Amino acid sequence: MRCFVKCLNELNFSLTQKKALEVILWLATKKPNIGYHALLKTLFFAEEYHLNHYGRPIVGDVYLAMAYGPVASTTYDILKQEALAIELLDDDLPFDNVDKKITPLRKPDLRQLSPSDIEALEYAVKD
Repeated sequence: MRCFVKCLNELNFSLTQKKALEVILWLATKKPNIGYHALLKTLFFAEEYHLNHYGRPIVGDVYLAMAYGPVASTTYDILKQEALAIELLDDDLPFDNVDKKITPLRKPDLRQLSPSDIEALEYAVKD
């Protein structure tokens, strides 16, 4: 896993924050009251699946090695409602965040996710 994180970060894919937000909403819709840890872990496995099968990540975030596993840094900032991450989105966040549990306030915009993105997310949600 450590090698995968290092390799993923070295590839320098461009992060799409709006897509990260739609992934958050997609996962929160599939798994009601999903917590930060579960959401970020599911995203990691979806990214790994997608990179291995399609040669690109879903979100393209930078992963940090943290105590409980790899964390997509900007996605984590969006979840925590960090000021810079929110400013870059230009919108109010369409989810509630209570006790580190995410509840979507709208459905994800599926136009932002490719069929292969959804395939990888579905794979990660199953595990």
